[in-house]
Amino acid sequence: MKKTLILYWPEGGDTDCCAHKIFDTLTAEKATIHSLEEIEVSIVKDYDQIIVGGSTIGANNWKDAQKDNEWVHFLRKCREEQVNLEGKKVAIFGLGDQILYPNHFVDDMADIYHALVAFGAKVVGEWPAEAYRFSASKALINNKFLGLALDETNESEKSDERITKWLEMLQF
Repeated sequence: MKKTLILYWPEGGDTDCCAHKIFDTLTAEKATIHSLEEIEVSIVKDYDQIIVGGSTIGANNWKDAQKDNEWVHFLRKCREEQVNLEGKKVAIFGLGDQILYPNHFVDDMADIYHALVAFGAKVVGEWPAEAYRFSASKALINNKFLGLALDETNESEKSDERITKWLEMLQF
């Protein structure tokens, strides 16, 4: 049985909560979970399946938030250490607020997606966008998100079902 690595950031909020829901659904037998702040980049080489998660910060704060975004630092370290994700299946989940930031809903998933593809990952887990209310997203291609989109602020009651269906689809 292949074990899945779950990587997420930030800690202590909705992303952390959703990452742990994913972990609990997969169980400790099938998955390991870490915040980006806890691990070294080299950990990814030990797994064939990886789930990564992050949140999109409001567009008004984005430039200021980039310097503190652990995903930016982690992906830079991956480039510096020439991490190779060739042959690894990677799925992305992203959190956003489709009401407060309808023009940037789960945008951060696109940035993570492009970096993972550049490292050779096979990104899986597209998610349909029909059930959401937003105006635009960089993470949207052909009416599907590049991964699982979650909105804990406005639709937290839908998250458990979405996570379960997404994981069933992934077959991790």
